[in-house]
Amino acid sequence: VDASGRVDAFECAYSLLAVGGVLSSMSNSHTRHIPLSTAQLCNKSVRLSFGNRAAACRQLFTTALKLIRAHRFPVIDIVTHRISIDDAQKAYELAADRPDECLTIVFYPSGHQPEGAARALFSSLD
Repeated sequence: VDASGRVDAFECAYSLLAVGGVLSSMSNSHTRHIPLSTAQLCNKSVRLSFGNRAAACRQLFTTALKLIRAHRFPVIDIVTHRISIDDAQKAYELAADRPDECLTIVFYPSGHQPEGAARALFSSLD
């Protein structure tokens, strides 16, 4: 998936694509020309999909919820931080300063404990 619309990102996405894969570009600012030849597209039996982020998010969100509800995606495993909503500024700074350590932050309400915050959130999707 290319979400930037940049030529180099499109080429990178193609290089990572498996045979028969779908190359989706969901940018709000697409490149003017597709930087791939028809021969390249045929060699990998590539399917192309274009759209914008808003439309893609609506479709992907539904699919993501189905995967989460079916317990096919370990959502709890990607929660790296549980932070009180009172410390939201600290959380945003943490995400900006150390993106490699901060996959997902779950905010919990003021006056509550962080234990079980993510589990309660994600169990509500069942």
